[in-house]
Amino acid sequence: MDEADGDATAPEENDPQPQPLGLFSGGYGGYAPSCLHQTLEERPGANVAQGLPGYEHLQDILVDSTQWQLARQVLSCLPDLQLNMDPQHMWKLFHKDATLWKNEKFIKFPYVDLFLYRADEDHVWPLTIWMKMITMKRKNSLPPKKGIFEGWPISIPHRPADALRELYPGRIVADCYSQIFHRRARERAHKQRIYIPCSMLRGIYPLVVRRLDGGGVVEERRLGSKLLSTFNTTYNGFLE
Repeated sequence: MDEADGDATAPEENDPQPQPLGLFSGGYGGYAPSCLHQTLEERPGANVAQGLPGYEHLQDILVDSTQWQLARQVLSCLPDLQLNMDPQHMWKLFHKDATLWKNEKFIKFPYVDLFLYRADEDHVWPLTIWMKMITMKRKNSLPPKKGIFEGWPISIPHRPADALRELYPGRIVADCYSQIFHRRARERAHKQRIYIPCSMLRGIYPLVVRRLDGGGVVEERRLGSKLLSTFNTTYNGFLE
């Protein structure tokens, strides 16, 4: 799984081997679970919020498919958690005491989605049956870089802004979009999607402001004018 998060040694820039890539909750969009997810715009994620707002519960992780046995072993050992492994779709990880998800006999809500992925010299793509046509350029994805989510270090795409713009042209980096699917209720949201500049939500939700500092980029998580935390990025980011 996401071994890079627990290893103080960063992968080499020219490492030819597939690297574990974890995109936690909202991955890197205005409203987003992960950069390879078809609903990337759905909710504030790591790009604009460095965490989850109170109304959303879903998190996504991408797992190197060559390490699926290790991922299964690790996830099966986590106390109080249960793992559902679907050979055609994403895995789901959830607490054993959570309530059953609507119309399910085993899967519970809230849950974490785990998407297995493959990579070659040029591209990265998910193995989930309905997502196999979604690809990212490897140079934008691997090796992963360090990001921050809910105060914890995570792995993010190597060039998060380029990865976003590749899949979703336009103002996806700057705009926030309304949901298209309510997962707890398991039903579609309003037919018409609404979007506004994320800057309009700065006094409502904690959002990230980026600034250059000595050639590097500092991410400041703020609620309005109140500074909540800072993070010095190492990835090729949004202010190059």
